[in-house]
Amino acid sequence: MVRLGGLTYAIDPSKRVGKRIFDIRVAGRSLEPARRYKATGWASLGEADGPPAWDVVADHLRSVRRVKLDPRVRVRLVRLARTFREGG
Repeated sequence: MVRLGGLTYAIDPSKRVGKRIFDIRVAGRSLEPARRYKATGWASLGEADGPPAWDVVADHLRSVRRVKLDPRVRVRLVRLARTFREGG
């Protein structure tokens, strides 16, 4: 699972791979397939200089002491009851 910022989507685990994720939105607006978007990550796949990203985040959280969490749901799961009933 990837952490998302500004991106939301719906997922239906009962559908086949490649068809499960839909209703993708960026900052509340529908994803436009023809548009270019910038994406960033918080961890390196190779060697990187400096401390690991999780240490930087942990230090920051310790310094602010309180964090206000955004209550918005980023992932909407659909058809969950059916999926479990069918054993999938």
